[in-house]
Amino acid sequence: MSTIKVEQTVLESIKNRRSVYPEVFTDELVTKEELEQLLEMANYAPNHKLTQPWRFKVAAGDRKTDFAEAMVAAYEAAVPAEKQLPKKPRTIRKRAQKSSFMLAICMQRDPKASLPEWEELAAMSMAVQNIWLAGEAMGIGMYWGSPGFMVRPEIREFLQLAEGETCYGLLFIGRKPEGLELVSSRTPISEKVSWL
Repeated sequence: MSTIKVEQTVLESIKNRRSVYPEVFTDELVTKEELEQLLEMANYAPNHKLTQPWRFKVAAGDRKTDFAEAMVAAYEAAVPAEKQLPKKPRTIRKRAQKSSFMLAICMQRDPKASLPEWEELAAMSMAVQNIWLAGEAMGIGMYWGSPGFMVRPEIREFLQLAEGETCYGLLFIGRKPEGLELVSSRTPISEKVSWL
């Protein structure tokens, strides 16, 4: 695997990272090599007792379409007909089409593990953060979607989840447009810190 030049420092990547909606991804595809590099960064997330609970299911090419259809089926099964939004299936399909990859974010729970579930969820989330920060440095955009219907049987079946494995959402991954600037509306950290 070749090394991809990373132009941003870690601090810059943290400050510049934003959700990038798939609708604005360019037509230039993220390569399999780049995705593999992002996934390798996920594997270095910190976690207690090195249980490494993160699991990722990758959909590319025609499998993105299949994944989108499984999501539409799950949405239609989960939401009463009178509450369904006509644009929702269109949005799901368009986001799949615009993405280079759809990455299901999953966690494998070890039934013998003594760790509380929240620690495993935190580790999985840090693995996703590693992917996102590396992607920011590489000019790759991402959007983490976590609709409630991702726990439906339609999704479990499509992803072929193992016993004890749960899907917590997915990353739509694509190429960010050059010069895309997204503003953050963070309140000052001083409002969230108490010195003891």
